[in-house]
Amino acid sequence: MNRKDKLLVAFFGVTAFAGFAGGIHHVAHHAKHHHHRRAELERRVARVCVEAARDLDREGTRAAQGAPRPTPSPDARSGRPAARE
Repeated sequence: MNRKDKLLVAFFGVTAFAGFAGGIHHVAHHAKHHHHRRAELERRVARVCVEAARDLDREGTRAAQGAPRPTPSPDARSGRPAARE
């Protein structure tokens, strides 16, 4: 092998090592902070559940007081915007 070939082999060897080291670091860092993302998801789900329970409680209070329950339109129940005519 001539000098140029040896330099290319050394260069590609160093870059391959650096690539593997960076990948390992990324995976380790990602795994270390996984519990933060999971905790945030659990907090968000809990918040949605609490809001839903409060909404049901408010509807129950209205029904007990004799107030009519609001009826959502079919579009509101499906989550789609209302169709324009």
